[in-house]
Amino acid sequence: SVAILEEVSGQRVLGHRAPEFSITRQSFWAFDVLAEEGLVYDSSIFPVRSRRYGIPDFTRRPCRMVECAGSLIEFPLATLELGGWRLPAAGGGYLRLLPYAITRKAVRQLERDGTPAVIYVHPYDFPGERLQLHVEGDSGGFWKEQYWLHKHNLGRRHIMQRLDQLLDEFTFGPVRELVDGI
Repeated sequence: SVAILEEVSGQRVLGHRAPEFSITRQSFWAFDVLAEEGLVYDSSIFPVRSRRYGIPDFTRRPCRMVECAGSLIEFPLATLELGGWRLPAAGGGYLRLLPYAITRKAVRQLERDGTPAVIYVHPYDFPGERLQLHVEGDSGGFWKEQYWLHKHNLGRRHIMQRLDQLLDEFTFGPVRELVDGI
């Protein structure tokens, strides 16, 4: 996939993000693989407590992964610290479903700490035709699929306004511009 992306973009691929923030303490071996493949940074760790993902005590700041054989930098996703809790605020469903004030407060808080706020969006976060799954046969997960569809269709009408607000209030840029400073 790296070779295809480099061919299409005409640029070297420097970074990675695991699907569903699937790098946890149990899968730190993945950092060795990413470094071996020549990647410079990763942005897969969500420093929150969640039943499916996250490393709650991980730093919110970009850092070099000393656990890794290479020299890989981790850029954790944006969170809001509030009353001893860390709330996810990085984008995607959080940007679609939570009040914009949470994302704004998280970005301001990180900015005050001199920490870049890593925000992400998926193509399906944007408005357009209602998302549908095209599953052939009985997958056995009808209700699970319906839940996924409902969750990913919610709030899509808000995403452009919220991204516009973020871009009006804050300065963003590509992670590749931050790599040399870490």
